[in-house]
Amino acid sequence: MNGYRKNSSIKCPLCGKRHTIPILYGMPSCEAFLEEEAGKIWLGGRKISVDSPSRYCKDCRKSFGKASESFRIIENVLFFVGGFNRDNHFIDISLASNSYILTYRHLLPFNSKSDSTNSPIEQTKKLSVEEVKYLQGIIPKLYILEWPSSSIDSNILDGTQWSIEIKYQGKRKIKKHGSNKFPPYFTELVKAMSKLNGGQL
Repeated sequence: MNGYRKNSSIKCPLCGKRHTIPILYGMPSCEAFLEEEAGKIWLGGRKISVDSPSRYCKDCRKSFGKASESFRIIENVLFFVGGFNRDNHFIDISLASNSYILTYRHLLPFNSKSDSTNSPIEQTKKLSVEEVKYLQGIIPKLYILEWPSSSIDSNILDGTQWSIEIKYQGKRKIKKHGSNKFPPYFTELVKAMSKLNGGQL
């Protein structure tokens, strides 16, 4: 049987609840059956692959957390958060060919009364090896692959828009976006981007 984490504080990326339990694969023991009856684990069957989910949510009854996402190498991350009548933030992180470059663009609100022109303020920094490791490690923990492709609250006209695009080695790419509606791990994503950008976001 595979190992598993009994961390009940891991939040479900689909419903946001923390009543999640590890999924156990392989031939279950008597102890495993008892743990499933007690609601401590979920038995996932005998077969396991890199695309098998690692956790089960007892609230929405969905599984999540593919192990394969932890092994993928990130080449590029594009993140945006902003909207009409507010600051707009763009972060472009390039890791291809060990470039380790973060480009940050800050566009002032469209109705800004500033004397300066409403052109982006651009900054570029070189990411350290530790920062790159942090990025490669935090992205799988946000379960972005599990997010809806589009999260939109049609009842709000303006407000906040956001998008995230992640390109991995090879041709794999993940794109998610939203307007006034945010997946459960969105706050953690903003904090991660802000940390890499020196607290600016």
